[in-house]
Formats: sequence, C-alpha cells, structure tokens
Amino acid sequence: MKSPVKITEQSMRKALNQIDEFYKARMQEGYKLQEVNSFTLDELEQLASIYEEKEQYIDEVFPWLF
Repeated sequence: MKSPVKITEQSMRKALNQIDEFYKARMQEGYKLQEVNSFTLDELEQLASIYEEKEQYIDEVFPWLF
C-alpha cells in the first residue's frame, strides 16, 4: 500500500508557479487564454514531449562523422 503524498506549502507554491509559467509561455506563443484552458490531456502530453529536454549525442546528430 502506498503512503499518502504529503502536500506542503512549498510544493503547492512550486506547482502554482509551474502552471503560471506554462500559461505565460503558451500566451507568448500566440495561444488565447480560452485555448489554453481547453487543452485536452493528449494535447498537454504532446506539448510536454515537444518541450522536454532531450539528451542527444553528437554521433546521433551527425552519424556520418563517426
């Protein structure tokens, strides 16, 4: 049985800041507030995969060099 997750004030503030940054970034990209509010889970996951940092090695980017 998993133990319950303890929500602290610090973790709540961090989550709210992340949400705020997400909204600001999408609005700067040209989305309207209503569009951001209506994103589906699939759309959010797709956005997350686009913006997640990916580690890529030079031999993957330029295979002809090696």
